[in-house]
Amino acid sequence: MHEVEKQPEVWQLTNIKNKQLAKSKNFRITSLANRMTTAQNILFSFALLNAKVDGDFAEATFTIDELKNFVSLLDYERHRTSRILQDLKTVGESSILMIDEKMINDPLNGSAKGIMIFSSYSYQKGKYHFIFNSNKIEKDGVAPIIGVLRSREENPLIYRLDMFASLNFSGQALYENILIANQSGLRKIQLSNEDLRGIFGTFGKSMERYDAIKRKHLAPAVESINSNTELNIIYEPLKNGRKIIGAELRWTIEKTKLASKAQIATATELYVELLGFGYSRDNSLLKDLYSINEKNIGDAINIIKRATKEISELRSAIEKTAQKKETTDKLNNPVVESKVISEKESNEYGWFFSRFESVEKPTESEILGYLNGFVESDRNNVLELAYEIFNRNGGEKATYIATVLRNWRRKGITTVEDARKSYEASYVVKRDEKKTKKRSTKTNVPKWSNQDYKNETTEEEQADMKEQQNKLLAKIDNSSQEPPVVEGQTNIYDFLDE
Repeated sequence: MHEVEKQPEVWQLTNIKNKQLAKSKNFRITSLANRMTTAQNILFSFALLNAKVDGDFAEATFTIDELKNFVSLLDYERHRTSRILQDLKTVGESSILMIDEKMINDPLNGSAKGIMIFSSYSYQKGKYHFIFNSNKIEKDGVAPIIGVLRSREENPLIYRLDMFASLNFSGQALYENILIANQSGLRKIQLSNEDLRGIFGTFGKSMERYDAIKRKHLAPAVESINSNTELNIIYEPLKNGRKIIGAELRWTIEKTKLASKAQIATATELYVELLGFGYSRDNSLLKDLYSINEKNIGDAINIIKRATKEISELRSAIEKTAQKKETTDKLNNPVVESKVISEKESNEYGWFFSRFESVEKPTESEILGYLNGFVESDRNNVLELAYEIFNRNGGEKATYIATVLRNWRRKGITTVEDARKSYEASYVVKRDEKKTKKRSTKTNVPKWSNQDYKNETTEEEQADMKEQQNKLLAKIDNSSQEPPVVEGQTNIYDFLDE
């Protein structure tokens, strides 16, 4: 008992400078009453990382710029209100659900109690503020949440938050549970299908079989952990006769890890994309991406994060330029002028707009404005054709439809027949280009990269990108230092989320 008392409180083991988070096992994400998204798990963990405890009071304060070093989402880069508020609310209302053993086997005689982790939360001018719940549930007792923060656990959860932030949702949940076993001296655990379902928070009928759990959660989780942390995990099914009842996981932390296949694939995409933006192969960042297969996992994480941040800035700048250009076009080109939507017109095409999750009024007005330039009898069919193209090319928002209609109107197209001919001609050209095999030529592009990559942006888009790229390259070339290493999530597609 005396030895336990000598141990520091859990929150005191945290080291913000080294991005080392220490927390009680009671705060692991699988202990929360409601599961959260990957970004929300990071926000919750970041609040714990910045927790300051003074007696019976605890709070956490940090800025969105500090958080963005870990949450590399375009929504956060844009300071998108809906995403910030949604994550703030979900994390701020998180709770721990405590149950006794009877609740599992005899729920009629069991007991359960939910405790809110935060008593209040706020966001003001780019600054987050969380106040931890200091309410007592017993008159002479200790406030449970403050008690958890100040606990002196023998083996609390301790890990680098940048590693945790680089994991996918399933990887985050499994990583914490593996670390708990690892800190107890174990290097092997057996998990039943029910255990796996509990860790990954999946309880649907389709997730009752091991194969489904493995495909949806276990395999992606292990791959994510092996690619982005100090652990190397292998697993195999547990069988009872011919029936698979779970999985046995084994791991090691004593290894020199080179960049994983997933990291090499990501680096390839980043390398090709930066080449497309006009970067020179002599650029230090591109050289690092080129030789990513020779880097260890830690260096690979840093390199990929630098490249991802670079591309994020380029995309953001290009988007701003595109918005300015579109505004100018609307002012100078009567073809692309939006029109005020009457209630009758809005209702008339409600059948079409209802296909999208949401359509902002300016977008709806823009679409109807372009549609007004087509022969009236063809307008419904024009929309159907645009929607066909939308689906074929994987469109996500109604703004895609506006772009298709705008391009047709700029070509002077007014009938659905001409629109279809224009599209089919373009589609055939692209299809034939993909079928054409080019002769092999000497190249400096690494063999593991996509050498058949083709930039299919329009001349106007390339001009806009070139302008923004030159500005950013000038900033890079004139700088005396390398861009700061920002660690966190490595997947480039995170920038396209939602």
